[in-house]
Amino acid sequence: MLNRRTLRIKAVQSYFALEQSIISDFEIANQQIADYFQPDLNSMEPQDAKLLRKKGKIAQTCFAEQHKNDVIQYPAEADDEMRKSVADAVTYFRNQVKKDKEAFQSRMLKDVDSIHDSYYLALMLPVEFALHVSKEKRKQLGNLSSEKIVVANDYNLADNKVVQALLDFEPLQQQLGQRSLSWSAYRDDTSIWYKDILKADEAYKAYQLLSNPTFEQDKEVVLHIVKRLFFKHPTIQTFMEEKDLYWEENSGIVKSLGVKTIKSYQGQGEPFQLLELSANLEDDLDYFRDLFKITFANNEEYEAIVAEKSKNWEIDRIALIDKVILKMAIAEMVHFPSIPVKVTINEFIEISKNYSTPKSKQFVNGLLDVLANDLAAKGVIKKSGRGLIDNK
Repeated sequence: MLNRRTLRIKAVQSYFALEQSIISDFEIANQQIADYFQPDLNSMEPQDAKLLRKKGKIAQTCFAEQHKNDVIQYPAEADDEMRKSVADAVTYFRNQVKKDKEAFQSRMLKDVDSIHDSYYLALMLPVEFALHVSKEKRKQLGNLSSEKIVVANDYNLADNKVVQALLDFEPLQQQLGQRSLSWSAYRDDTSIWYKDILKADEAYKAYQLLSNPTFEQDKEVVLHIVKRLFFKHPTIQTFMEEKDLYWEENSGIVKSLGVKTIKSYQGQGEPFQLLELSANLEDDLDYFRDLFKITFANNEEYEAIVAEKSKNWEIDRIALIDKVILKMAIAEMVHFPSIPVKVTINEFIEISKNYSTPKSKQFVNGLLDVLANDLAAKGVIKKSGRGLIDNK
């Protein structure tokens, strides 16, 4: 199931990508100033290339100062052209950052929602394999010249009771329709999987030997396809990794949902349980969205706090991912009163173990404790309810 740790990781990943985009936005805006003062080769007037370069450098210095301190102090020699080039760069930069922020926030929410897609496709893989079985059966029966004897057992999956129940399960089929999801778009892949993976699988071969599979045997082979083949076979894993950039993180969630759903089916008219990603999905998504937005809204303030408490390290030398982890941890400590400080510290230390360098990991670990104690002493961190647990 989806949990807060996974959401923290996704928020850190998205904010890190946003920070990288902001760096690129600054470089593009800075280059626009340089381009503004390029000699006009089509002008009939003589061009002073040296003067233009000088004006460009001054304008870029002013833009960098504005970016760092949010104010511009133009030197005496700054003329209207220089002021305009800086103003245009600032406008472009701010607009682009706003667009990027909205884009990454939207993308991270879509990424979470897309876990549903993988979940539904996992449930439908046994159905897809059953279609290949039916196709093979029809082909064999229609081939009158074939010397091969058609053995009914070979096609057990086509008549599998759980497969049929998945096809008849309206909530699942509605979701597939709304999301335009189907294995039909990947039939070349599933055809190869059927021939090379399913038909070579020992558990499936044993299922084919059964004369009249019971409901439990039907359920067992469907569960095997979902649990052992979809989530374990390297070829299918490679396919899913290409479909989902975060499959390594998402696969555990999808597996839990898929296996629980198959196990929930008891036959005799009892429906499957189509599960939500988490028990409190709306609350979790609110937390996810707010953590990202709050970090962005207070970015400069949090960066200053990190810089103040890491005086032995120049802020520019701290790895970008470490700054993101620290700023997001501050956002959670300060703005989520129901989450204990120790939980926040431990969770973001775990993230740093996987995403920071060994030296950075120790730095993040030590600095989080310092930041938490300092902010608590200043009364900036105020906890309530569950947030007071283990908060000493």
